[in-house]
Amino acid sequence: GGGGGGGGYHDYERAHDDDGSNVDVAAVDQLLAERLQCKKSRMFDEADAIRDELRNVHGVSVWDREKVWRTGQGAGYQQRGGDRRGGGRKPRMQLPACGHDYACGNEGDSTSGMAVADVDDLLADRLQAKFRRDFQTADAIQQELFEKGVRVHDGLKLWRDDGSGFGDSDGAKPGRQRGSRADRSQPYERASASDAVDEAEALEIADLVARRLACKLDRDFQTADEIRETLASDYDCFVDDRSRTWAVGESNLPVVEEKPWTKRGGGFLPADVEAEIQAKVEARTEAKKIKNYEEADAIRDALKAEHGVVLDDRSREWRVQNAGYAMAGNSAPLDDATKAEVEALVKERSQCKRDKDYGAADAIRDRLKADFDVD
Repeated sequence: GGGGGGGGYHDYERAHDDDGSNVDVAAVDQLLAERLQCKKSRMFDEADAIRDELRNVHGVSVWDREKVWRTGQGAGYQQRGGDRRGGGRKPRMQLPACGHDYACGNEGDSTSGMAVADVDDLLADRLQAKFRRDFQTADAIQQELFEKGVRVHDGLKLWRDDGSGFGDSDGAKPGRQRGSRADRSQPYERASASDAVDEAEALEIADLVARRLACKLDRDFQTADEIRETLASDYDCFVDDRSRTWAVGESNLPVVEEKPWTKRGGGFLPADVEAEIQAKVEARTEAKKIKNYEEADAIRDALKAEHGVVLDDRSREWRVQNAGYAMAGNSAPLDDATKAEVEALVKERSQCKRDKDYGAADAIRDRLKADFDVD
């Protein structure tokens, strides 16, 4: 499976159950390949913008867990203020009249003094900038909103101007999530434990590090990797993207503790099989660290083919695909009738989520909590 041809490699296939609409497959392949590279480089804002372009311009939806793309049901919004380009049928979903799909998350009265219509206009302009992948403009609009007292959370699709934020105290830029493009554009600093170098050499290193960052933001990953190799070979300098530091002498870089991979969800597996899967997941992580993406992809594909296992790199969790939820070992006991009722509701909620009927899924979750104290 997989595709991309001359436009770059990706491992997504067209779903067999899509509606067969005429679509520019070469353009879709190119965008999928670009999005995959962004995800590998942890450039999630850019990856999300490409996903939106696929949805809005080509009428294509991307299903990461199934590694497929499809036209038809669920495939996209229509862009505000313009017609769709390229082939394919008109998307079924449209943006609301306000021009964006963010909801107000206020828990108190507005403190910004802005009219809702003015907030809507800025959010709509920012969304259109993201569709164009004009992230500089999108970031400038978000900064303008922040300065006026409006916080925006892209992950939750919420905005608020009630004087509260979305967890800005974690050190990320106010109103933005750690790891966003605005956060990733911050310059790298020399690690305190770096070996000593003279001032001229330190300036040369800093210039190369800055050039590499610019290449990454422009998605010129090949040049960025070449600069990284030059830093290592010519200056014995190593760069850590997580701590945003560089150091002469690799052992002098700060140690950033990684979250361990864990199993999520149900699906019984014998202990030896679960241990084997865990070992392969960790081997894939090591392959990615040394940029051996071919081996990493082969391990991922083998896990899915042999065990039905899918991976979530952002949460560092793996699960057995299509496995139902299992009752936690430390759960309070339930009688057989109650357990059967809970299992039926959990199964129904899973189907709602697969059908993207999130309102019904949330209602079932709330009922499970209210009636059975089930989390």
